[in-house]
Amino acid sequence: MSKLLETTLGIEPTSESLKRRGLHAAVSMRFLKTFAASVPRGFSTADVVEKIVQPATVKALCRYVALLDAADVGTAFAFASHTWRAPFHDLVAALSHVLEDDQFVWLDMFAVLQSPPDLLKSAANGEQLIAEKIEDLDFASVVQGSKVFVLVGTHVPEVERLSPEEASRCMVPMEAKLRSAFFRIWCLVEMVAALQAGLPVILLVGAAVAPSSQDRDHVAQLAFKPNKAMLTNSAPAPPTPGSHLAPSHRCVSSLAVFDLMDVQQAIASFDADRVRILNDIESTVGFAAVNTLGRGAVMGAMHCMDEREVLQAAAGNMAPLAALQGQGNLGSALCAAAAGGLNVPLQELLQRKGEVEVGAVRLLGQGRTPITLAAAGGHAATLQMLIDAGAEVHHSCSPSFSGGSRVNNWTPLMYAADGGHLAAVKVRCLRSASHFKAPPGAQLLLCNTGFARSPCRGEREVRHRVRVGTVPRAEERV
Repeated sequence: MSKLLETTLGIEPTSESLKRRGLHAAVSMRFLKTFAASVPRGFSTADVVEKIVQPATVKALCRYVALLDAADVGTAFAFASHTWRAPFHDLVAALSHVLEDDQFVWLDMFAVLQSPPDLLKSAANGEQLIAEKIEDLDFASVVQGSKVFVLVGTHVPEVERLSPEEASRCMVPMEAKLRSAFFRIWCLVEMVAALQAGLPVILLVGAAVAPSSQDRDHVAQLAFKPNKAMLTNSAPAPPTPGSHLAPSHRCVSSLAVFDLMDVQQAIASFDADRVRILNDIESTVGFAAVNTLGRGAVMGAMHCMDEREVLQAAAGNMAPLAALQGQGNLGSALCAAAAGGLNVPLQELLQRKGEVEVGAVRLLGQGRTPITLAAAGGHAATLQMLIDAGAEVHHSCSPSFSGGSRVNNWTPLMYAADGGHLAAVKVRCLRSASHFKAPPGAQLLLCNTGFARSPCRGEREVRHRVRVGTVPRAEERV
């Protein structure tokens, strides 16, 4: 670490390097790996900021990127969302799992002014610096200007150990709120900005695998090991409040983070930020919309994290996916791409006719198909791609059992409706498969009338509410 400080403490930023801001303040993965090699194992991102970034920038009161070689800084290809309390090497390993050395990733620790506000205010140009820092915190514009969004979430054992009752009551452990991106309000807002912009969203939960003793100083040797245990546990959970989905019909037995996804419970380092962000959400898209988008992304992550070739393709590197062979491997990749709404790798796989057929793919042991996975995630554009490729919209999953009672088969429309995914419900061909089309402006009622559990009852309620004029227009924002 001392060597890293020595290389930056004596550097004076130039007038040109001080202009590196916003979308153009990303660092190359090659630089990030080299930088991380000098960071002691066990450091959190907060430690890196406090012990490396702030000391290096305190004299010039600049962003860390202003001190780097021009070749190491560029326009963001990827936006990385993460938490500062999490291990720094886990973050680097996760990004290395999907990004290439020559790609640029935007990290707030390097791209934002990190000197304390009081120190910035005391400078001769203090007002300008404070204004710039406020502009730096407009993460949404940077997210939407990037090509891919990567959220790195730390595995929290306390979440994995939650009982079904605790999960259904949204009892988020404080350790999770402090360390996991899924419960930090900034991270959720960044993810929603990416989803609304139509960016590929890659969610990774896991840890860096430590190198052997002889490679201890070479972060390039670190591998990322996905860990889905926090996202799902083996104990069945009841339906989430407001959801009619029987646990056995979810794409896994129980989704802990899915159940806990509630932006109103998320926290921030500064409570004023949390209050301001929640007010903005409530006055624009609404809390339900944010939670629905987040849950859809979590559903996709369950099937994507172990399919590295799919994630690499979504991040611009098609070679590993192109080299993938075997119907089983290709079928798993197709399911992963559909579940995550990753349309670039999906299109690549759909073009490999004869090697993998969308209508013949089933997720091993679950009977799920690409179209049911896409519907559960709420990916409308993905659904349309699958339908155009010949996916069976009438398909329903094999009967399953919940609490000793047989549960009816579920169609893609039922999955989309139960998840509250209005855009997916509106996919015309998907709705026609149910032989029932909600009248214009009332499709959302399919999402909150129990349509998935009982289509006939749901249809009757929709028709009744339309007839008496109680269609909730405000909910059309979802």
